[in-house]
Amino acid sequence: LTDGSVVVWDVNTSGVVHEFEGHTDTVTCVAISIDCAHVASGSIDTTVRVWSMESGSLVAGPLTAHIEIVGTVAFLPHVSGVRVLSGSSDGTLKIWDGITGELLEDTGLKRPRGLYHHHDTPHGHIGECIALSPNGRNVAAVDSYDRTRVWDLSSKKIVSSTKGVTVDYEEKMEDIYGTPESMAWSPDSMYLAIGYDGMEDEDQVVAVWHMMAQPGPKPIV
Repeated sequence: LTDGSVVVWDVNTSGVVHEFEGHTDTVTCVAISIDCAHVASGSIDTTVRVWSMESGSLVAGPLTAHIEIVGTVAFLPHVSGVRVLSGSSDGTLKIWDGITGELLEDTGLKRPRGLYHHHDTPHGHIGECIALSPNGRNVAAVDSYDRTRVWDLSSKKIVSSTKGVTVDYEEKMEDIYGTPESMAWSPDSMYLAIGYDGMEDEDQVVAVWHMMAQPGPKPIV
């Protein structure tokens, strides 16, 4: 919320389960762990916090390695312990121990390779266009040139990119669809649905891409 709080609701009763308070500015993103034991939040105040769903107390944070707005948080699946991925409009992705608050890894995915989105702020809303694959291996993000790239979190290498990818392999994807605004992976981590703002005087578009196709990603819908 804009007051810096995070509210957890029971969708069956419409009652408030927890209200987490601590951020000093608007909360921009939240995530719930697969076992529903923890909630992670990111904020305009540049911090990440991890909360206990059972007790409602702060478990870790404020985590302060980012220097600009935190626009995305996600829990890494299929790992031991609690691992939280955070992305910021400072152009970086970081991985935290969600219990101790230790910064485990700065992924090194920084500008100028571009993990920022020039939209409403100097570096944009990185959180609008980052998606962690369900298998926890890859992260998709949009760079400053509206290209969607997929990084392997282990090797830190780009394993897929829409740079120069086209419907007919002659026109760039971003010139066809516009600026990516949101994205989501398929459960098998093979396909990526991307929502675009559309070109001038054109409708918004949702396209589904086979991101692991060879020799490069292809739109299928």
